[in-house]
Amino acid sequence: MSPNNADAAATIPTRAKMLGDLLSGHFRLNEKLFYGSNLPAITPKGEQYSPEWSDTDIFKLKFVFNGGAEMFRHLLPSQDDG
Repeated sequence: MSPNNADAAATIPTRAKMLGDLLSGHFRLNEKLFYGSNLPAITPKGEQYSPEWSDTDIFKLKFVFNGGAEMFRHLLPSQDDG
């Protein structure tokens, strides 16, 4: 496997396909995560955004985070590589 692979998901084809299918509406989730962090630079003083998370949103986020962790573990050298 090449360390220069720009798309780590491609190293796990089944996971990559599932991630692609699940994230068809990912911009909405990204906006919820980004704006829900209430960073001072984008949140008007005295205001706060608290996104509502559906069961589907939570499922997708868990899947994506777990998939990212799996890809990371997959890219790490094995213990046998010493």
